[in-house]
Amino acid sequence: MGRRTELDAVRGLMLVWIALTHLPTSASTYVNQPFGFVSAAEGFIFLSALFTGRIYFRMAEHDGYWPMTRKLWSRTLRLYVYHALLLAFGASQSSRFLFPGRRKAIHD
Repeated sequence: MGRRTELDAVRGLMLVWIALTHLPTSASTYVNQPFGFVSAAEGFIFLSALFTGRIYFRMAEHDGYWPMTRKLWSRTLRLYVYHALLLAFGASQSSRFLFPGRRKAIHD
C-alpha cells in the first residue's frame, strides 16, 4: 500500500484553509465556516491521525508491537522537542519586537 496523493492533497488544502482562517482579511469571513460537518483543524487532525495509524499499523504487522511503540514514542518526543524549540525561538523574537527600546546592558 503506497502513498495516497489525494489524501496528501486534502491535508494540504486543510493547512491552507487554516492559514486563510487566521489571516486578518475579508477572506477569513468565508473560510471560517465548516465544510459540511468538518472544520479545517478537525479535518487536518483526522487525516494526520489516519496517516499515522496506517504507517504504524503496517510497522506493527511487520516488525512487531514493541518496536513500533518505541519508534512512535521516539517520533512523539522529537516533535515535542521541535515544538519547544520553536516556542522558545518565537518568544525570544517577539520580545525584540514588543520591547524595541530595551537592550541588554553590558557591564564593563
